[in-house]
Amino acid sequence: ATLRLGELQSRCVLSTLLKVLDLPTTPDIRDALAHIQRAVFWTLGEDGHLLGSVGFQEPTDDSVSYGLGAMNALLLRLQHNAIFSNYETQSVCIQALGKLAVRCPQLRCDIYEFLLMLSKDESFGLSSNISPLLELLDSIFEAQSHLLNGQADLNGEHAAVLENARLFVDLPEDFELF
Repeated sequence: ATLRLGELQSRCVLSTLLKVLDLPTTPDIRDALAHIQRAVFWTLGEDGHLLGSVGFQEPTDDSVSYGLGAMNALLLRLQHNAIFSNYETQSVCIQALGKLAVRCPQLRCDIYEFLLMLSKDESFGLSSNISPLLELLDSIFEAQSHLLNGQADLNGEHAAVLENARLFVDLPEDFELF
């Protein structure tokens, strides 16, 4: 059974996470704060799809706008830290973005484009972290394209891609990639 947070709980959790990620740092707490922020980024990769569930509904009211805005704020922080943080934090953020891309079809293209851009810049030295994610996302996009064009056996291709995705991210048995 998938846990679904209500609007109020999602707002509270998202607000708290954003506050933790925006804490000011001083030299004496820099290492401790970086460790806490890496834990928050890891949590976003594991459970961010649950926090953003309010934002992935049909737009009907302000709560949906809040959900999308909050998820965008979290994505921006993940992307920012995937570029500007130390290597350990960059790696955690890249993994979190990859997990969100697999679990959230609404975010998949944006995250893919970001990871592709990041992988092409050799100065970051992150290609080895990003390449497997891009390959997985490529296989998801290819299977989705085959399905849309009526060229694929839905069960066979979906099962194969889903098996590869499960090597990277924990997914429920009834999970639909597309």
